[in-house]
Amino acid sequence: MPVRVEGIPETIANITKDIEDHVRLLGISLFQALVSGTPVDTGYARGNWLIDFGRENLRTIGSRESPPGVPSAGQVDAWRIDQGNLVFHNSVEYIVYLDAGSSAQAPQGIVDPAIAAAVR
Repeated sequence: MPVRVEGIPETIANITKDIEDHVRLLGISLFQALVSGTPVDTGYARGNWLIDFGRENLRTIGSRESPPGVPSAGQVDAWRIDQGNLVFHNSVEYIVYLDAGSSAQAPQGIVDPAIAAAVR
Protein backbone atom coordinates (compact mmCIF):
# COMPACT_ATOMS: atom_id res chain seq x y z
CA MET A 1 0.00 0.00 0.00
CA PRO A 2 1.47 3.41 -0.99
CA VAL A 3 2.19 5.93 1.74
CA ARG A 4 0.88 9.41 1.25
CA VAL A 5 2.61 12.35 2.93
CA GLU A 6 0.55 15.50 3.18
CA GLY A 7 1.65 19.04 3.77
CA ILE A 8 4.96 18.80 1.88
CA PRO A 9 4.02 21.28 -0.92
CA GLU A 10 2.81 23.82 1.64
CA THR A 11 5.96 23.39 3.73
CA ILE A 12 8.16 23.83 0.66
CA ALA A 13 6.17 26.93 -0.34
CA ASN A 14 6.63 28.41 3.15
CA ILE A 15 10.36 27.68 3.15
CA THR A 16 10.70 29.19 -0.32
CA LYS A 17 8.86 32.34 0.79
CA ASP A 18 11.08 32.63 3.88
CA ILE A 19 14.20 32.34 1.73
CA GLU A 20 12.89 34.94 -0.72
CA ASP A 21 12.10 37.30 2.17
CA HIS A 22 15.62 36.88 3.58
CA VAL A 23 17.18 37.46 0.15
CA ARG A 24 15.14 40.65 -0.22
CA LEU A 25 16.23 41.88 3.22
CA LEU A 26 19.86 41.12 2.42
CA GLY A 27 19.44 42.88 -0.93
CA ILE A 28 18.00 45.96 0.72
CA SER A 29 20.84 45.96 3.28
CA LEU A 30 23.41 45.68 0.50
CA PHE A 31 21.69 48.45 -1.48
CA GLN A 32 21.71 50.76 1.54
CA ALA A 33 25.39 50.00 2.16
CA LEU A 34 26.26 50.66 -1.51
CA VAL A 35 24.46 54.01 -1.46
CA SER A 36 25.83 55.19 1.88
CA GLY A 37 29.35 54.00 1.00
CA THR A 38 29.47 55.87 -2.31
CA PRO A 39 31.55 59.06 -2.07
CA VAL A 40 29.73 62.34 -2.60
CA ASP A 41 30.99 65.20 -4.71
CA THR A 42 28.02 66.07 -6.90
CA GLY A 43 25.76 63.25 -5.68
CA TYR A 44 25.36 61.72 -9.15
CA ALA A 45 27.18 58.47 -8.35
CA ARG A 46 25.35 58.00 -5.07
CA GLY A 47 21.99 58.83 -6.61
CA ASN A 48 22.44 56.47 -9.55
CA TRP A 49 22.43 53.15 -7.63
CA LEU A 50 19.42 51.04 -8.57
CA ILE A 51 18.18 47.70 -7.25
CA ASP A 52 15.70 45.39 -8.87
CA PHE A 53 14.28 42.08 -7.74
CA GLY A 54 13.66 39.57 -10.49
CA ARG A 55 14.38 41.62 -13.59
CA GLU A 56 16.79 44.29 -14.74
CA ASN A 57 15.74 47.87 -14.13
CA LEU A 58 17.11 50.11 -16.87
CA ARG A 59 16.13 53.48 -15.40
CA THR A 60 18.92 55.90 -14.71
CA ILE A 61 18.92 59.10 -12.75
CA GLY A 62 21.61 60.63 -14.90
CA SER A 63 24.94 62.34 -14.52
CA ARG A 64 26.93 65.12 -16.09
CA GLU A 65 28.15 62.66 -18.70
CA SER A 66 24.90 60.78 -19.11
CA PRO A 67 21.65 62.73 -18.83
CA PRO A 68 18.54 61.21 -17.22
CA GLY A 69 16.58 58.72 -19.21
CA VAL A 70 16.63 55.13 -20.32
CA PRO A 71 19.89 53.71 -21.68
CA SER A 72 19.81 52.97 -25.37
CA ALA A 73 19.91 49.38 -26.58
CA GLY A 74 23.35 47.92 -26.11
CA GLN A 75 24.44 50.45 -23.48
CA VAL A 76 26.15 48.61 -20.65
CA ASP A 77 26.17 49.81 -17.07
CA ALA A 78 29.57 50.92 -15.87
CA TRP A 79 29.16 48.78 -12.76
CA ARG A 80 26.71 46.01 -12.02
CA ILE A 81 26.21 43.14 -9.60
CA ASP A 82 23.81 40.48 -10.83
CA GLN A 83 23.13 37.72 -8.31
CA GLY A 84 20.22 35.54 -9.30
CA ASN A 85 17.11 37.62 -8.90
CA LEU A 86 18.87 40.63 -7.37
CA VAL A 87 20.35 43.20 -9.71
CA PHE A 88 22.31 46.22 -8.48
CA HIS A 89 23.69 48.66 -10.99
CA ASN A 90 25.06 52.14 -11.41
CA SER A 91 25.41 53.67 -14.86
CA VAL A 92 27.70 56.56 -13.88
CA GLU A 93 30.85 56.00 -15.92
CA TYR A 94 33.27 56.86 -13.13
CA ILE A 95 31.75 54.43 -10.59
CA VAL A 96 34.42 51.86 -11.49
CA TYR A 97 37.12 54.34 -10.41
CA LEU A 98 35.32 55.12 -7.18
CA ASP A 99 35.05 51.40 -6.49
CA ALA A 100 38.78 51.08 -7.14
CA GLY A 101 39.42 53.52 -4.27
CA SER A 102 40.09 56.72 -6.23
CA SER A 103 38.24 58.84 -3.65
CA ALA A 104 39.66 59.78 -0.27
CA GLN A 105 36.09 59.37 1.04
CA ALA A 106 36.15 55.65 0.16
CA PRO A 107 39.79 54.53 -0.17
CA GLN A 108 38.74 50.86 0.22
CA GLY A 109 36.23 51.17 -2.62
CA ILE A 110 32.49 50.71 -2.43
CA VAL A 111 31.42 47.14 -3.13
CA ASP A 112 33.58 45.03 -0.82
CA PRO A 113 32.87 47.19 2.25
CA ALA A 114 29.16 47.24 1.34
CA ILE A 115 29.03 43.45 1.11
CA ALA A 116 30.83 43.12 4.44
CA ALA A 117 28.40 45.58 6.05
CA ALA A 118 25.34 43.82 4.60
CA VAL A 119 26.53 40.43 5.80
CA ARG A 120 27.10 41.80 9.31
